[in-house]
Amino acid sequence: MTQLLWERYGPFWKDLVEGSGAEALFPEPEAVRAALAALPEDAAPTAAFRLALAQAAALEEADLLLLPRLNPEVDSERGSARDRWIADLPGALVAALPSGVRHVAVAAYPDPAVESDAVTLLTALVRGAAEVGRVWARFRVRAQHLAEGRSETTRARGEDRAAARSFAHGDAVVYLAQPWVMTPAVARRLHERDDRVVTQLAVDPARAREEGWRFDDRLLHTDAEVVGAARLLSRRAGAGEVRLIVDEGSESDAWLARRVEQVVRRPFTAVPWQEALGASDPFDALHALPVD
Repeated sequence: MTQLLWERYGPFWKDLVEGSGAEALFPEPEAVRAALAALPEDAAPTAAFRLALAQAAALEEADLLLLPRLNPEVDSERGSARDRWIADLPGALVAALPSGVRHVAVAAYPDPAVESDAVTLLTALVRGAAEVGRVWARFRVRAQHLAEGRSETTRARGEDRAAARSFAHGDAVVYLAQPWVMTPAVARRLHERDDRVVTQLAVDPARAREEGWRFDDRLLHTDAEVVGAARLLSRRAGAGEVRLIVDEGSESDAWLARRVEQVVRRPFTAVPWQEALGASDPFDALHALPVD
C-alpha cells in the first residue's frame, strides 16, 4: 500500500520483500478508482482512509498485505487515540476487508522493533531460519537507519531551505495536515496554487513531535507532529496565516483544529481538503503513488 506515509516506511519494506525473492505488488490506479467507487459511504471516516481501504481492496490478488501502523500503541483517549483508523490502522483495515486477509503490520514511525517486524515478514516469505538470516543480514544497516528516523530528517532539510525563501518574503501561508494527508505530492499542489506556501514538511517530524509533547505529553504521535509543527512554523518571522487541511467528516480533525488554534499566534483557518487542493475527487487530490 502506498497511500499512507509511504515515503517514511515503504521503500525499505519493498526492497526487503524483493530481496527475499518475492514480488512486491502495488495497487493499479484504475483498480483503486473502481474499488473506491464501490465502497459504501460509511466504509471509512475520511477521504484519505477511504483511499487506503480502496488500495487494500484493489490488492485482492496479493498473498500478503503489508500495512502501516501510523502510531505506536498507547494507553490514551486523547484526540486521535479515540479513532481506530488512526490509532490502529491495520486493525481497522482488516476489519473492513473480507475475512481471511493475511497481513503484516509495520511501523511508519521510527521504531526499535523493526527487526522483529522484519523477521515476522521474512518468515512468511522464505523457508528456513538460515534463509531468513541471510536476507536480513543485507538489510540490517538500513533497518537501523529506519529505526532512528534518519530519512525523516533528510527530507525535512530540503523542505526547510525552500521554506526559508517563503518566510524571507513575508506573509508566508503555513499549511498543516495530518501527516498522511500532507504528502510531497499534496505539498507540491499547494505550492503550485500559491508560491507563499510553507508546509509542515519543512520540519523534521521527530522535532515536531517533541515540540508537540511540550504542549501536551498525552498526544498521539501524529497529533503531536501537527501541533509541534504548528508551534514551530507559526513562530517564524515572516509567517502569516496558518491553515489546517481537514476532512469535514472527521471528529479527529475537528479536535486537532481546536488544538492547533490554541498554539498558534497567527490568524488560523481550518480548510476542507476540497478547498485547499481545488479538487472534489479524493483520488485526484489525495491518491499517492510509490516514491522511492
